[in-house]
Amino acid sequence: MQKFLTLTTYFLLVSNSFAQNFGDFASAVLVGECYSENFYNLTGGGANCINTNCSILFDGQNFGSYIQNSGELYLRGAEIKTWKNAGG
Repeated sequence: MQKFLTLTTYFLLVSNSFAQNFGDFASAVLVGECYSENFYNLTGGGANCINTNCSILFDGQNFGSYIQNSGELYLRGAEIKTWKNAGG
């Protein structure tokens, strides 16, 4: 138990000691319904949207009713666009 606490404390201190110089500027999830798939934007705008139609948002999207384990609605993947400064 002592070793676990020591390692946990060490990793928490080390991870906070380095500057975090990266971030994201666009993200989206790929959702499939029956025979079609579409990216639904989570963040980003303008030229930074994953889906070229920036009006297709995941937030507030109504996918309707589906039966559990029917395979008709599924999360196929996700995409994120990130940036990183040259110092780290």
